[in-house]
Amino acid sequence: MSKPKRMKTTIPFGQNLKAIMKERGLTHKQIAELASDENDKCPVSVISDWVGANGATPSDLMRVSRLATALGVSFQWLLLSQRPGIENITLADVFEEIEGKELSGYYKIEIKKLKPKK
Repeated sequence: MSKPKRMKTTIPFGQNLKAIMKERGLTHKQIAELASDENDKCPVSVISDWVGANGATPSDLMRVSRLATALGVSFQWLLLSQRPGIENITLADVFEEIEGKELSGYYKIEIKKLKPKK
């Protein structure tokens, strides 16, 4: 009996990291140093795997966290392209309530699920 094939999951981490490296002129070695600390040295080969053609998913999220902090970007954006807090915005955060009955009669209201633009 053969093993079932794993579905490949794709996260934008490698693409985001590659874009920052290009924008800031950073090398694989410099990124490895930023992802390291005194107890955990990140090998350059790991960075190559992250930004390579297959875009390996990072297994050590502490390295990603250190890297995000050093680069001045959010962990959520670096790993998943998510902007922090965007999911928690309510209508009350965007609109101001006003007094009065401006609307009367019957209305059809449609609700559509939206996703952030890239």
